[in-house]
Amino acid sequence: MLKFLNKVGWKMQKRDEDVINKFCNEIGVYRGFFKVWMHNNKNTFGKKDNPPLDGEETTN
Repeated sequence: MLKFLNKVGWKMQKRDEDVINKFCNEIGVYRGFFKVWMHNNKNTFGKKDNPPLDGEETTN
C-alpha cells in the first residue's frame, strides 16, 4: 500500500478513482477502509523528506 500511495501522492483524487478502485480490488480491501488507512497513516509514512522547521537544529 505504501508504494501505491507514494505513486498517487497520498490523495484520493477524482482522476485516480479507477486506479484506486482497481488497486483495492486487487488487494481485497474496501475503498472506504483504504481511505481511512491512508488518512490515518499519511503523517507516519507519507512525508519522508520534511525540511526542518525554523529554530530546529540540523546535524551535518
